[in-house]
Amino acid sequence: MASVVGGRAPDLFSFEDYREYLRRHYEFRRAEQARFSYRFMATRLEIDPGQLVRILQGQLHLPQRALAATLRLCRFTAREAAFFEELVRLGRCRDPAEADRIRDRLDALRTVAARELDGRESSFYLHWRHSVVRALASLAPTADGGELGRLCLPEQSPADAAESTRLLEALGLLVRDDGGRLLPTQAHVAPGQDVPREVLRNWHAQVLSLASESVDRFGPAQRDISTLTVALSSKDLPLVGGWIADLRREVQAMAGAADSPDRVLQVCVQLFPVAKTRPGGGRRQDRRDSASPSALQFSRSFR
Repeated sequence: MASVVGGRAPDLFSFEDYREYLRRHYEFRRAEQARFSYRFMATRLEIDPGQLVRILQGQLHLPQRALAATLRLCRFTAREAAFFEELVRLGRCRDPAEADRIRDRLDALRTVAARELDGRESSFYLHWRHSVVRALASLAPTADGGELGRLCLPEQSPADAAESTRLLEALGLLVRDDGGRLLPTQAHVAPGQDVPREVLRNWHAQVLSLASESVDRFGPAQRDISTLTVALSSKDLPLVGGWIADLRREVQAMAGAADSPDRVLQVCVQLFPVAKTRPGGGRRQDRRDSASPSALQFSRSFR
């Protein structure tokens, strides 16, 4: 069992019970800060101190509404936050098959790390080309950045490809080996908290534009474009968001474990409103209507 050793913070990735981790985290913070009491921690999590004590003792589960506050309180990185959320799911899970899937995701998160880029490195997200050139370097190490540009879809000019390789080298995301070939330094990268939101919004807009163009650019065998339009309760949105995060992590783990990758793909999954919130909320009057075409529309793939 993990513990606080020599004044070091507990290692989240060594825990299998999120409540045990929270107890050890409390002990660590309490040793550092006398004011870090049960009441202080409970206030930060917006729960009752007595409820917090029972959670730390393993008698209660953390309320879902307190999850976001817990991630902030523990100062988790993106990878740690994803791991903690999986631990919470595992703690609540009663389905053995689903518990096994969660454990697989936890194992992947223990071994798959991403370098978080800070605000000074946000230029990586100024153009979609930079991420593709970086990924291509892992498939086709070359001293010629122009060759990487020619492999991009759509193809990029030698000047643009050279700009990307210069930037990636300056950021330490590509290095040259003894033969002068360009190689990636990390398997995965992710935006840190201080990467400007407007930069990320623009980057996502570029990638979504590529996704739109892919409908005409590639045949069904080369891409998967699917849509799902549903009526859901607002309280279910965090759960759906968690499933989407699960998919991203599983694909990332698969990419990290791939023995001989031979192509670069962009995986895009979106969840967004297409109608205004219904005033008053409430349940449907007749659940038989829930499967009607107006309530559920699904398109597997554009052909």
